[in-house]
Amino acid sequence: WDEPFRRWRDAHAGKGVPTAYLCFEQPGHQTCPDPPRGVVAYTLSVMQLDPGALAPSRSHPPEITLRPAEAGDWDALDQLGRSVNGWEDDPSGRACLRWALGERRRQVEQGRGTQWAAFDAEGTALAAAAVIDGSSDSRFQDVQTHPMYRDRGLATGLVSELARHHLDHRRDHPLWIVAER
Repeated sequence: WDEPFRRWRDAHAGKGVPTAYLCFEQPGHQTCPDPPRGVVAYTLSVMQLDPGALAPSRSHPPEITLRPAEAGDWDALDQLGRSVNGWEDDPSGRACLRWALGERRRQVEQGRGTQWAAFDAEGTALAAAAVIDGSSDSRFQDVQTHPMYRDRGLATGLVSELARHHLDHRRDHPLWIVAER
């Protein structure tokens, strides 16, 4: 725990960001090491998807469009992330989101990933999902839906579209998704 927190402090010193958001990935069936006092640890599950076995997505309302994100959509994705995570008034959360979106945008622009979103007629992002390609596998990143638009099939539709895209372009890579229990 000490080394990752030291690196975080070094990277964010003087930025006014008081909360560290760190991710540890451990292969296999392992338990999370006991975190230091004052640290909250969340455990997530990793599942390998068979894109060919996914059920067809439900139809979504006709006024909502599911499509790949374009250059002008990243601010809308930032606002969606703030809404989903409750980070409108949290400078640490906004800094984490800004960094994560910047990294994902860089990966997408370098052809190492695909970002899709569900947009309303005004261009507001209502749901989003990305698939990022590694050297030997691919994984979903930040599958999320605005709380007011849940249970309408938006995330299901995005996951299905991205899985089909994965089958067409990266069939040789296993596809993973990480989710809360």
